[in-house]
Amino acid sequence: GVLACPMIMGLDTARALASDYELLLMAHPALTGSYTNSDSQGIEHGVLLGTMFRLMGADISIFPNVGGRFAYQAGDCASIRDRLRAPLGSLRAAWPCPAGGMHLSNVDTMATDYGADSVFLVGGALLGHSEKLQSSTSAFLDEIRRHFDERLDAPEPGGRSSHELAEAVVRHLKFEDGFQWSNRESTPYKDADDLAFKGVRRVELVGKFGERTRCDLRYFEVEPGGFTSLEKHLHTHIVIGARGTGLLTMGNQRMVLEPMDVVYLQPLEVHQLHNETQAPFGFLCIVDHERDRPMKP
Repeated sequence: GVLACPMIMGLDTARALASDYELLLMAHPALTGSYTNSDSQGIEHGVLLGTMFRLMGADISIFPNVGGRFAYQAGDCASIRDRLRAPLGSLRAAWPCPAGGMHLSNVDTMATDYGADSVFLVGGALLGHSEKLQSSTSAFLDEIRRHFDERLDAPEPGGRSSHELAEAVVRHLKFEDGFQWSNRESTPYKDADDLAFKGVRRVELVGKFGERTRCDLRYFEVEPGGFTSLEKHLHTHIVIGARGTGLLTMGNQRMVLEPMDVVYLQPLEVHQLHNETQAPFGFLCIVDHERDRPMKP
């Protein structure tokens, strides 16, 4: 994740950051004070730090908690909290992050006001609680745990626990004719309209179906005359030839890729695959499960 100041860097710059990188964006409220310090002018707290910050791409919105050194009232904080969670088109809900004004004695109040799907930003209170940071942190964690269930396998409302999900994972994907796999369907190559490609299908094999992995395994197949998009990433790729023959452009290099050939693509290395033959060209691709979106060269 990344901590950013949208009002300093610009809302559209922050939006582009959230769109281009698969990072958790924690939005700091620096320079929002001039919009929220008066009841007679500015922007309502919930609209600015709730709705607008969500539209900008914030996953977590930091705001001054009631009782701190800023003049935020309980209603202001409640408005931010509610707008971060309210339905907003196709956007997911965001986490409220009350900061400041937190003490060990009011964790119970904050737990009631904000609930479990929140981030408590504790800074000065840790330093002020005792001279030992580790013991202060332990005291706050113990108090927070007293209010919230920390079981990792607790099911979501109406959902299944992590144990049940693990039991539902398909452990054996049977290889079938036409380079298909049981329990898996071909999907569109990608949804990025700004990256040109032609005649490519994609099969997600491992990583998207509840498996506990740090990587994803996918299969791509390029039709005769087709090609993948010319792009680069911050994450690495491992490409393994599986079917037919393709031509890999990797930086300034061009190489033929045949079945069982293995290629390691470094971060930010521009790459593209072409099929200049009359038969399908297929390859397996291994990438990080948590990764950034494709970028133009």
